[in-house]
Amino acid sequence: MRKRTTILLALAASISGCGFGNCGAPKVEAAQAADRALVALKAGDFAAASSALATGRASSELGGESGLRTMVESQSLQPASWTWARPEYKSRRQAGGDESSYVEVAAEVQFADGSSGRAVATMEALGCQPDPWRIDAFRLERSGP
Repeated sequence: MRKRTTILLALAASISGCGFGNCGAPKVEAAQAADRALVALKAGDFAAASSALATGRASSELGGESGLRTMVESQSLQPASWTWARPEYKSRRQAGGDESSYVEVAAEVQFADGSSGRAVATMEALGCQPDPWRIDAFRLERSGP
C-alpha cells in the first residue's frame, strides 16, 4: 500500500433538483467545472481557484483564497498537468429519507515539483441549468513511495 500525504482540497459535488433524466445533460460537464480550479492553481491564481470552488462548500472549508494558497504552497501541490477520469455518478440517502445524487470526478495530477498524485472533486448539480455544478469538496493528494 502506498503512503499518501493528503491535503483537503476536496471537490465534492452532488446532483439534486430535477434530475438529468428529466432535463438532459448539463452543457458544462462535471470535469469541466472541476477543471477551473486546477487551471487557476496551475497559473498561481488563488483568487480564481477560490472563486471556482466557491460554488459550494469547498472554498469556505479550505479557508478561502488565503487558506487555499497556504495549503498549496506549504505542501508544494501546484498542479502542472492532469488527466480527468470518467465521472462516477452516485446517490445517497438524506436524513429525511430523500435520495440525492452526486458526481465524483478524479484526475491523475503531475505537480510542478515533478511528483504525482490525484485531484478529487465531489459535486452536486443544482437542477436544470447549463452550468449546474456546486463543488462541495475538493482535495489534492500526493502519491507517496
